[in-house]
Amino acid sequence: MANSNWQKYYGIIYKIIDTNKDKCLQRKKFYIGRTIQTLKERFSKHLRNPPNSFLAEAFARYNKKFTIVRNGVKNASMSYRTKGGEFVIEVLRYCIDVESINKSEIEEIEHHKSWIAKYGNKYGYNVNRGGGDNGISRDGQKGEDHYRWINIDEDTLIEYIQNGLLLDEIAGEFGTSTPTIERRIRDFKEKYGVKNITEARTLFGGGEEATIRRGLINSLAHPNKKTIIDEDFIEQIILLKTRLEIQEVLEIGHVQFYDKLNEMGYKSIKDIRADLGVQENYKKQYVERKSKSLSKDVDIDNLIEAIRSGLNKEDLKEEFGLGDILLYKTLKEIGYDNLPDARIDLGGQLIFELRRYMKHSKHVLETLFILSKNNRYFTARMLGIRLKISEKGGYHHIYNHLICYGLVEELPNQRHGQKRRYRITKYGKEFLFKLFSKP
Repeated sequence: MANSNWQKYYGIIYKIIDTNKDKCLQRKKFYIGRTIQTLKERFSKHLRNPPNSFLAEAFARYNKKFTIVRNGVKNASMSYRTKGGEFVIEVLRYCIDVESINKSEIEEIEHHKSWIAKYGNKYGYNVNRGGGDNGISRDGQKGEDHYRWINIDEDTLIEYIQNGLLLDEIAGEFGTSTPTIERRIRDFKEKYGVKNITEARTLFGGGEEATIRRGLINSLAHPNKKTIIDEDFIEQIILLKTRLEIQEVLEIGHVQFYDKLNEMGYKSIKDIRADLGVQENYKKQYVERKSKSLSKDVDIDNLIEAIRSGLNKEDLKEEFGLGDILLYKTLKEIGYDNLPDARIDLGGQLIFELRRYMKHSKHVLETLFILSKNNRYFTARMLGIRLKISEKGGYHHIYNHLICYGLVEELPNQRHGQKRRYRITKYGKEFLFKLFSKP
Protein backbone atom coordinates (compact mmCIF):
# COMPACT_ATOMS: atom_id res chain seq x y z
CA MET A 1 0.00 0.00 0.00
CA ALA A 2 1.36 3.44 -0.92
CA ASN A 3 2.45 5.77 1.85
CA SER A 4 -0.59 7.75 3.03
CA ASN A 5 1.70 10.64 4.02
CA TRP A 6 2.77 11.39 0.42
CA GLN A 7 0.72 14.58 0.47
CA LYS A 8 2.39 15.74 3.71
CA TYR A 9 6.04 15.16 2.87
CA TYR A 10 8.21 13.56 0.20
CA GLY A 11 10.02 11.02 2.37
CA ILE A 12 12.03 10.39 5.53
CA ILE A 13 15.62 9.93 6.65
CA TYR A 14 15.90 7.09 9.15
CA LYS A 15 18.55 5.50 11.37
CA ILE A 16 18.93 1.79 12.14
CA ILE A 17 20.80 1.26 15.41
CA ASP A 18 22.74 -1.93 16.05
CA THR A 19 22.43 -2.12 19.85
CA ASN A 20 25.20 -4.72 20.11
CA LYS A 21 28.25 -2.64 21.06
CA ASP A 22 31.53 -3.38 19.33
CA LYS A 23 33.69 -5.37 21.79
CA CYS A 24 36.82 -3.32 21.11
CA LEU A 25 35.34 0.12 20.57
CA GLN A 26 32.36 -0.18 22.94
CA ARG A 27 30.04 1.83 20.68
CA LYS A 28 26.82 1.21 18.77
CA LYS A 29 26.84 1.24 14.98
CA PHE A 30 24.36 2.94 12.65
CA TYR A 31 22.91 2.60 9.18
CA ILE A 32 21.43 5.77 7.71
CA GLY A 33 18.90 5.53 4.89
CA ARG A 34 16.01 7.26 3.17
CA THR A 35 12.62 6.02 2.06
CA ILE A 36 9.15 7.05 0.91
CA GLN A 37 7.71 3.89 2.50
CA THR A 38 6.45 3.83 6.07
CA LEU A 39 9.10 3.28 8.73
CA LYS A 40 7.82 -0.21 9.60
CA GLU A 41 7.65 -1.28 5.94
CA ARG A 42 11.22 -0.11 5.37
CA PHE A 43 12.50 -1.92 8.47
CA SER A 44 10.75 -5.14 7.44
CA LYS A 45 12.23 -5.05 3.93
CA HIS A 46 15.74 -4.39 5.26
CA LEU A 47 15.50 -7.33 7.66
CA ARG A 48 14.40 -9.62 4.80
CA ASN A 49 16.76 -8.19 2.16
CA PRO A 50 19.63 -6.18 3.68
CA PRO A 51 20.85 -3.29 1.47
CA ASN A 52 24.51 -4.35 1.67
CA SER A 53 26.73 -7.17 2.86
CA PHE A 54 27.87 -5.31 6.02
CA LEU A 55 24.34 -4.90 7.37
CA ALA A 56 23.50 -8.43 6.22
CA GLU A 57 26.38 -9.74 8.33
CA ALA A 58 25.10 -7.80 11.35
CA PHE A 59 21.60 -9.29 10.95
CA ALA A 60 23.00 -12.79 10.36
CA ARG A 61 24.86 -12.60 13.67
CA TYR A 62 21.63 -13.69 15.45
CA ASN A 63 20.68 -16.42 12.96
CA LYS A 64 16.94 -15.94 13.47
CA LYS A 65 13.81 -14.44 11.95
CA PHE A 66 13.16 -11.06 13.56
CA THR A 67 9.76 -9.85 14.78
CA ILE A 68 9.12 -6.09 14.67
CA VAL A 69 7.43 -4.33 17.59
CA ARG A 70 6.65 -0.70 18.32
CA ASN A 71 9.32 1.10 20.30
CA GLY A 72 7.21 4.07 21.38
CA VAL A 73 7.69 7.68 20.33
CA LYS A 74 10.96 9.56 20.39
CA ASN A 75 11.19 13.28 19.54
CA ALA A 76 7.63 13.14 18.14
CA SER A 77 8.69 10.41 15.67
CA MET A 78 7.58 6.79 15.69
CA SER A 79 10.25 4.20 16.46
CA TYR A 80 10.34 0.40 16.01
CA ARG A 81 12.66 -2.36 17.22
CA THR A 82 13.17 -6.07 16.84
CA LYS A 83 11.43 -8.00 19.63
CA GLY A 84 14.70 -8.90 21.31
CA GLY A 85 15.95 -5.31 21.10
CA GLU A 86 18.83 -6.21 18.75
CA PHE A 87 18.05 -3.42 16.26
CA VAL A 88 16.08 -0.16 16.47
CA ILE A 89 14.85 2.10 13.64
CA GLU A 90 14.02 5.80 14.15
CA VAL A 91 13.03 8.76 11.98
CA LEU A 92 15.74 11.41 11.84
CA ARG A 93 14.13 13.92 9.45
CA TYR A 94 11.01 14.49 7.37
CA CYS A 95 11.81 15.90 3.91
CA ILE A 96 9.53 17.87 1.59
CA ASP A 97 11.19 17.23 -1.79
CA VAL A 98 13.87 15.31 -3.70
CA GLU A 99 16.55 17.95 -3.14
CA SER A 100 16.05 18.04 0.63
CA ILE A 101 16.04 14.25 1.02
CA ASN A 102 19.32 13.96 -0.95
CA LYS A 103 20.98 16.72 1.09
CA SER A 104 19.67 15.40 4.42
CA GLU A 105 20.90 11.86 3.80
CA ILE A 106 24.41 13.10 3.03
CA GLU A 107 24.42 15.29 6.15
CA GLU A 108 23.21 12.53 8.48
CA ILE A 109 25.68 9.94 7.14
CA GLU A 110 28.49 12.46 7.65
CA HIS A 111 27.21 13.37 11.14
CA HIS A 112 27.06 9.72 12.24
CA LYS A 113 30.34 8.86 10.43
CA SER A 114 28.66 5.72 9.10
CA TRP A 115 30.27 5.84 5.63
CA ILE A 116 32.66 2.87 5.62
CA ALA A 117 34.79 4.14 2.71
CA LYS A 118 35.63 7.30 4.65
CA TYR A 119 35.55 6.29 8.32
CA GLY A 120 36.02 2.53 8.21
CA ASN A 121 33.60 0.11 9.87
CA LYS A 122 33.95 1.55 13.38
CA TYR A 123 30.80 3.67 13.22
CA GLY A 124 28.32 2.12 10.81
CA TYR A 125 27.22 0.21 7.75
CA ASN A 126 26.75 2.71 4.89
CA VAL A 127 28.70 1.84 1.73
CA ASN A 128 28.30 5.28 0.12
CA ARG A 129 27.89 8.93 1.07
CA GLY A 130 24.13 8.98 0.34
CA GLY A 131 22.20 11.55 -1.65
CA GLY A 132 21.61 9.27 -4.63
CA ASP A 133 25.28 8.23 -4.92
CA ASN A 134 25.22 4.45 -5.28
CA GLY A 135 28.98 4.27 -4.80
CA ILE A 136 29.54 1.78 -7.63
CA SER A 137 31.43 2.27 -10.86
CA ARG A 138 29.57 1.65 -14.10
CA ASP A 139 31.81 -1.34 -14.82
CA GLY A 140 30.90 -2.77 -11.44
CA GLN A 141 27.19 -2.55 -12.15
CA LYS A 142 27.19 -4.24 -15.54
CA GLY A 143 27.85 -7.70 -14.21
CA GLU A 144 24.66 -9.53 -13.30
CA ASP A 145 26.53 -11.34 -10.55
CA HIS A 146 27.12 -8.06 -8.68
CA TYR A 147 25.48 -8.24 -5.24
CA ARG A 148 23.41 -5.10 -5.93
CA TRP A 149 21.90 -6.83 -8.94
CA ILE A 150 21.19 -10.04 -7.06
CA ASN A 151 19.79 -8.09 -4.11
CA ILE A 152 16.89 -6.65 -6.14
CA ASP A 153 14.18 -9.01 -4.93
CA GLU A 154 11.55 -9.69 -7.61
CA ASP A 155 8.49 -9.62 -5.32
CA THR A 156 9.61 -6.40 -3.65
CA LEU A 157 10.32 -4.78 -7.02
CA ILE A 158 6.81 -5.71 -8.27
CA GLU A 159 5.32 -4.33 -5.04
CA TYR A 160 7.11 -0.99 -5.55
CA ILE A 161 5.84 -0.84 -9.15
CA GLN A 162 2.27 -1.53 -7.99
CA ASN A 163 2.58 1.21 -5.35
CA GLY A 164 3.41 3.76 -8.05
CA LEU A 165 7.04 4.42 -7.11
CA LEU A 166 9.03 6.04 -9.93
CA LEU A 167 12.25 4.53 -11.26
CA ASP A 168 14.61 6.79 -9.30
CA GLU A 169 12.57 6.16 -6.13
CA ILE A 170 12.72 2.39 -6.62
CA ALA A 171 16.47 2.72 -7.19
CA GLY A 172 16.74 4.69 -3.95
CA GLU A 173 14.86 2.00 -2.04
CA PHE A 174 17.27 -0.68 -3.30
CA GLY A 175 20.32 1.60 -3.05
CA THR A 176 21.28 1.32 -6.72
CA SER A 177 20.90 3.24 -10.00
CA THR A 178 17.84 3.71 -12.22
CA PRO A 179 19.42 1.91 -15.23
CA THR A 180 20.12 -1.07 -12.96
CA ILE A 181 16.42 -1.22 -12.07
CA GLU A 182 15.52 -1.04 -15.78
CA ARG A 183 17.90 -3.93 -16.51
CA ARG A 184 16.36 -5.94 -13.66
CA ILE A 185 12.87 -5.33 -15.09
CA ARG A 186 14.12 -6.64 -18.46
CA ASP A 187 14.65 -9.97 -16.68
CA PHE A 188 10.83 -10.15 -16.48
CA LYS A 189 10.52 -10.52 -20.27
CA GLU A 190 10.67 -14.31 -20.38
CA LYS A 191 8.51 -14.84 -17.30
CA TYR A 192 5.93 -12.03 -17.63
CA GLY A 193 6.39 -10.72 -21.18
CA VAL A 194 7.36 -7.16 -20.14
CA LYS A 195 10.63 -5.38 -20.84
CA ASN A 196 10.32 -1.93 -19.22
CA ILE A 197 8.57 -0.23 -16.31
CA THR A 198 5.73 1.13 -18.47
CA GLU A 199 4.77 -2.37 -19.60
CA ALA A 200 5.29 -3.65 -16.05
CA ARG A 201 2.79 -1.10 -14.71
CA THR A 202 0.27 -2.13 -17.36
CA LEU A 203 0.59 -5.77 -16.24
CA PHE A 204 1.00 -5.41 -12.47
CA GLY A 205 -0.84 -2.10 -11.91
CA GLY A 206 0.46 1.17 -10.43
CA GLY A 207 0.10 3.41 -13.48
CA GLU A 208 -2.44 5.74 -11.88
CA GLU A 209 -0.45 5.91 -8.63
CA ALA A 210 2.72 6.74 -10.60
CA THR A 211 0.92 9.60 -12.37
CA ILE A 212 -0.18 11.01 -9.00
CA ARG A 213 3.36 10.60 -7.68
CA ARG A 214 4.87 12.39 -10.67
CA GLY A 215 2.39 15.26 -10.27
CA LEU A 216 3.24 15.61 -6.59
CA ILE A 217 6.97 15.79 -7.29
CA ASN A 218 6.44 18.46 -9.95
CA SER A 219 4.18 20.45 -7.62
CA LEU A 220 6.91 20.43 -4.96
CA ALA A 221 9.51 21.75 -7.41
CA HIS A 222 10.43 25.41 -7.70
CA PRO A 223 8.09 27.10 -10.26
CA ASN A 224 11.06 28.36 -12.28
CA LYS A 225 13.03 25.12 -12.19
CA LYS A 226 12.24 22.29 -14.59
CA THR A 227 12.04 18.92 -12.85
CA ILE A 228 13.43 16.04 -14.92
CA ILE A 229 12.35 12.68 -13.55
CA ASP A 230 14.77 9.80 -14.19
CA GLU A 231 11.98 7.64 -15.53
CA ASP A 232 11.00 10.19 -18.21
CA PHE A 233 14.65 10.64 -19.21
CA ILE A 234 15.31 6.89 -19.49
CA GLU A 235 12.07 6.38 -21.43
CA GLN A 236 13.34 8.70 -24.18
CA ILE A 237 16.67 6.85 -24.30
CA ILE A 238 14.89 3.50 -24.67
CA LEU A 239 12.72 4.99 -27.45
CA LEU A 240 16.01 5.61 -29.32
CA LYS A 241 15.58 9.39 -29.40
CA THR A 242 18.49 11.65 -30.34
CA ARG A 243 19.85 14.20 -27.88
CA LEU A 244 18.04 17.03 -29.65
CA GLU A 245 14.78 15.07 -29.70
CA ILE A 246 15.07 14.37 -25.98
CA GLN A 247 15.70 18.04 -25.28
CA GLU A 248 12.66 18.96 -27.36
CA VAL A 249 10.35 16.43 -25.67
CA LEU A 250 11.51 17.30 -22.14
CA GLU A 251 11.80 21.02 -23.00
CA ILE A 252 15.33 21.43 -21.66
CA GLY A 253 18.54 22.89 -23.04
CA HIS A 254 21.80 21.07 -23.64
CA VAL A 255 23.24 22.27 -20.30
CA GLN A 256 20.39 20.73 -18.29
CA PHE A 257 20.55 17.62 -20.50
CA TYR A 258 24.20 16.99 -19.59
CA ASP A 259 23.59 17.97 -15.96
CA LYS A 260 20.98 15.20 -15.83
CA LEU A 261 23.38 12.72 -17.44
CA ASN A 262 26.08 13.59 -14.88
CA GLU A 263 23.58 13.36 -12.02
CA MET A 264 22.81 9.79 -13.12
CA GLY A 265 26.52 8.97 -13.31
CA TYR A 266 27.20 9.17 -17.06
CA LYS A 267 29.58 11.30 -19.12
CA SER A 268 27.80 10.90 -22.45
CA ILE A 269 24.52 9.76 -23.97
CA LYS A 270 26.43 6.90 -25.59
CA ASP A 271 27.37 5.58 -22.14
CA ILE A 272 23.78 5.44 -20.88
CA ARG A 273 22.58 3.85 -24.15
CA ALA A 274 25.23 1.15 -23.75
CA ASP A 275 24.30 0.63 -20.09
CA LEU A 276 20.63 0.22 -21.01
CA GLY A 277 21.50 -2.13 -23.88
CA VAL A 278 20.07 0.03 -26.70
CA GLN A 279 23.24 1.43 -28.32
CA GLU A 280 23.31 -1.06 -31.21
CA ASN A 281 19.60 -0.56 -31.92
CA TYR A 282 20.11 3.20 -31.88
CA LYS A 283 22.98 2.98 -34.40
CA LYS A 284 20.85 0.85 -36.75
CA GLN A 285 17.90 3.22 -36.49
CA TYR A 286 20.13 6.26 -37.04
CA VAL A 287 21.47 4.81 -40.30
CA GLU A 288 17.91 4.05 -41.49
CA ARG A 289 16.57 7.47 -40.56
CA LYS A 290 19.49 9.24 -42.18
CA SER A 291 19.01 7.28 -45.42
CA LYS A 292 15.26 8.01 -45.55
CA SER A 293 15.54 11.68 -44.58
CA LEU A 294 18.09 12.48 -47.30
CA SER A 295 15.88 11.05 -50.05
CA LYS A 296 12.55 12.76 -49.21
CA ASP A 297 10.97 15.73 -51.02
CA VAL A 298 9.46 18.45 -48.81
CA ASP A 299 6.58 20.78 -49.72
CA ILE A 300 8.13 24.14 -48.79
CA ASP A 301 4.85 26.07 -48.68
CA ASN A 302 3.23 23.55 -46.33
CA LEU A 303 6.34 23.54 -44.13
CA ILE A 304 6.27 27.36 -43.83
CA GLU A 305 2.56 27.25 -42.94
CA ALA A 306 3.22 24.60 -40.30
CA ILE A 307 5.98 26.74 -38.76
CA ARG A 308 3.60 29.73 -38.70
CA SER A 309 1.03 27.58 -36.88
CA GLY A 310 3.52 27.03 -34.04
CA LEU A 311 4.39 23.34 -34.47
CA ASN A 312 7.48 22.27 -32.56
CA LYS A 313 10.31 20.28 -34.09
CA GLU A 314 8.88 16.88 -33.10
CA ASP A 315 5.50 17.77 -34.63
CA LEU A 316 7.13 19.05 -37.83
CA LYS A 317 9.17 15.88 -38.22
CA GLU A 318 6.11 13.70 -37.66
CA GLU A 319 3.92 15.82 -39.97
CA PHE A 320 6.38 15.72 -42.89
CA GLY A 321 8.16 12.44 -42.12
CA LEU A 322 11.55 14.15 -41.72
CA GLY A 323 14.70 13.47 -39.78
CA ASP A 324 16.86 16.12 -38.12
CA ILE A 325 19.27 16.40 -41.07
CA LEU A 326 16.66 16.99 -43.78
CA LEU A 327 14.62 19.36 -41.60
CA TYR A 328 17.62 21.63 -41.00
CA LYS A 329 18.74 21.26 -44.62
CA THR A 330 15.29 22.45 -45.76
CA LEU A 331 15.37 25.34 -43.31
CA LYS A 332 18.68 26.47 -44.80
CA GLU A 333 17.12 26.31 -48.29
CA ILE A 334 14.51 28.88 -47.23
CA GLY A 335 17.12 31.07 -45.54
CA TYR A 336 17.21 30.07 -41.85
CA ASP A 337 19.99 28.55 -39.75
CA ASN A 338 17.61 27.15 -37.13
CA LEU A 339 13.94 26.64 -36.30
CA PRO A 340 13.56 29.40 -33.64
CA ASP A 341 14.77 32.04 -36.13
CA ALA A 342 12.30 30.71 -38.71
CA ARG A 343 9.43 30.89 -36.19
CA ILE A 344 10.23 34.48 -35.22
CA ASP A 345 10.61 35.67 -38.82
CA LEU A 346 7.53 33.82 -40.12
CA GLY A 347 5.30 34.85 -37.21
CA GLY A 348 4.88 31.50 -35.46
CA GLN A 349 6.77 32.20 -32.23
CA LEU A 350 3.82 33.41 -30.14
CA ILE A 351 1.53 30.51 -31.03
CA PHE A 352 4.46 28.10 -30.50
CA GLU A 353 5.00 29.42 -26.97
CA LEU A 354 1.28 29.28 -26.29
CA ARG A 355 1.13 25.65 -27.48
CA ARG A 356 4.00 24.78 -25.14
CA TYR A 357 2.37 26.66 -22.26
CA MET A 358 -0.92 24.82 -22.87
CA LYS A 359 0.85 21.47 -22.70
CA HIS A 360 2.41 22.06 -19.28
CA SER A 361 -0.01 24.56 -17.67
CA LYS A 362 -3.45 23.44 -18.73
CA HIS A 363 -4.67 23.75 -15.12
CA VAL A 364 -3.82 27.48 -15.24
CA LEU A 365 -5.90 27.95 -18.39
CA GLU A 366 -8.77 25.96 -16.88
CA THR A 367 -8.67 28.28 -13.86
CA LEU A 368 -8.62 31.29 -16.15
CA PHE A 369 -11.68 29.89 -17.97
CA ILE A 370 -13.58 29.62 -14.66
CA LEU A 371 -12.59 33.19 -13.72
CA SER A 372 -13.72 34.46 -17.11
CA LYS A 373 -17.20 32.98 -16.56
CA ASN A 374 -17.65 34.12 -12.94
CA ASN A 375 -15.88 37.51 -12.76
CA ARG A 376 -15.58 40.66 -14.84
CA TYR A 377 -12.04 41.09 -13.54
CA PHE A 378 -9.64 39.31 -11.19
CA THR A 379 -6.46 39.95 -9.17
CA ALA A 380 -3.27 37.92 -8.92
CA ARG A 381 -4.40 36.83 -5.46
CA MET A 382 -7.65 35.39 -6.86
CA LEU A 383 -5.70 33.41 -9.46
CA GLY A 384 -3.12 32.30 -6.89
CA ILE A 385 -5.73 31.03 -4.42
CA ARG A 386 -7.43 28.89 -7.08
CA LEU A 387 -4.07 27.48 -8.21
CA LYS A 388 -2.91 26.96 -4.60
CA ILE A 389 0.18 29.10 -5.19
CA SER A 390 1.39 32.37 -3.73
CA GLU A 391 0.30 35.76 -5.05
CA LYS A 392 3.83 36.09 -6.39
CA GLY A 393 3.26 32.91 -8.37
CA GLY A 394 0.08 34.49 -9.69
CA TYR A 395 2.02 37.53 -10.89
CA HIS A 396 4.51 35.21 -12.58
CA HIS A 397 1.77 33.55 -14.64
CA ILE A 398 -0.03 36.80 -15.46
CA TYR A 399 2.93 38.85 -16.62
CA ASN A 400 5.11 36.18 -18.21
CA HIS A 401 2.43 34.11 -19.88
CA LEU A 402 -1.16 35.29 -19.86
CA ILE A 403 -0.50 38.90 -20.87
CA CYS A 404 2.31 38.20 -23.34
CA TYR A 405 0.13 35.58 -25.08
CA GLY A 406 -2.71 38.08 -25.41
CA LEU A 407 -5.10 36.16 -23.15
CA VAL A 408 -5.23 38.77 -20.37
CA GLU A 409 -4.89 42.57 -20.13
CA GLU A 410 -4.35 44.89 -17.17
CA LEU A 411 -7.25 47.22 -16.33
CA PRO A 412 -6.42 50.93 -16.85
CA ASN A 413 -6.88 53.78 -14.33
CA GLN A 414 -6.12 51.81 -11.20
CA ARG A 415 -6.27 53.74 -7.92
CA HIS A 416 -3.19 54.40 -5.85
CA GLY A 417 -2.52 51.48 -3.47
CA GLN A 418 -5.13 49.30 -5.14
CA LYS A 419 -4.17 45.79 -6.16
CA ARG A 420 -3.68 45.43 -9.89
CA ARG A 421 -6.72 44.06 -11.62
CA TYR A 422 -6.86 42.09 -14.83
CA ARG A 423 -9.50 40.90 -17.28
CA ILE A 424 -9.59 38.28 -19.98
CA THR A 425 -9.31 39.73 -23.49
CA LYS A 426 -11.86 39.06 -26.23
CA TYR A 427 -9.31 36.80 -27.93
CA GLY A 428 -8.70 35.08 -24.59
CA LYS A 429 -12.39 34.35 -24.06
CA GLU A 430 -12.75 32.91 -27.57
CA PHE A 431 -9.59 30.83 -27.13
CA LEU A 432 -10.61 29.45 -23.73
CA PHE A 433 -14.17 28.75 -24.86
CA LYS A 434 -12.91 26.65 -27.77
CA LEU A 435 -10.42 24.86 -25.53
CA PHE A 436 -12.70 23.95 -22.62
CA SER A 437 -16.36 24.15 -23.70
CA LYS A 438 -17.96 20.79 -24.31
CA PRO A 439 -19.11 20.23 -27.91
